[in-house]
Amino acid sequence: QESGKRLKEGLSARARRARRQRLTSDTLASAHVVLATLSGAGTTQLRQTRPFDAVVIDEAAQAVEPSTLIPLRVLSAPRFVLVGDPQQLPATVISRDAAALMLTRSLFQRLQEAQVGATMLALQYRMHPAIRAFPSKHFYHDQLQDAQQAGTSRAWHADPRFAPLVFYDFQSNLSADGGHSLSNQAEARVVAKALACFARFHLASKPRAPAPPAPAKRAPLPEIGEISEMPKKASLPEISAPSRSEISIPKKK
Repeated sequence: QESGKRLKEGLSARARRARRQRLTSDTLASAHVVLATLSGAGTTQLRQTRPFDAVVIDEAAQAVEPSTLIPLRVLSAPRFVLVGDPQQLPATVISRDAAALMLTRSLFQRLQEAQVGATMLALQYRMHPAIRAFPSKHFYHDQLQDAQQAGTSRAWHADPRFAPLVFYDFQSNLSADGGHSLSNQAEARVVAKALACFARFHLASKPRAPAPPAPAKRAPLPEIGEISEMPKKASLPEISAPSRSEISIPKKK
């Protein structure tokens, strides 16, 4: 009886796996758009599904080249599009030896260096023009343009303490909490003072929403003391890279 029960359970588990695989295959076959990670694109079920019209790899400039090669090698499509920005952070590679061998260089960057044509998407929607100015000049040859709704101005921007971009320079040290995380109490105090100062001078006359339920108790924040005015600093452009480019790779016949 015990061996018969185990055999029945084994058959039942195999039947469930087979049913799950059938459902997955049917879903992939009927889907108009399939989303996957680079490594997930190499699964057997994706390889066995119908050919794709196009494969689009987002954040391609932050992926190591071997990972990007998985969908290019496995998936059948007449067109591959790499979308990314090589001016932003590269792929995360822990090994210094691997980084020295250029594993941090993405396929996107290598194709750009090989003079494969890329289309720059120059219209940005997120940043205030004051923030956009620096990366446009130093990274994108003054080609970034602002959409009409980009960086909407607010009343408090006239206050030099709360302009679209302000740097507060102060001396502080990082401290470990015993784990892998680092903390900076001096920076936390500055942020808390900035928020309190902003609320005092720019939100005091506005109606307030009902207070949310009290959260669970946590360790107290560092004491920030009485808050007056924040120090005034000149507004400086932020180093940011919002623009993206795309490289299209026609698949060889």
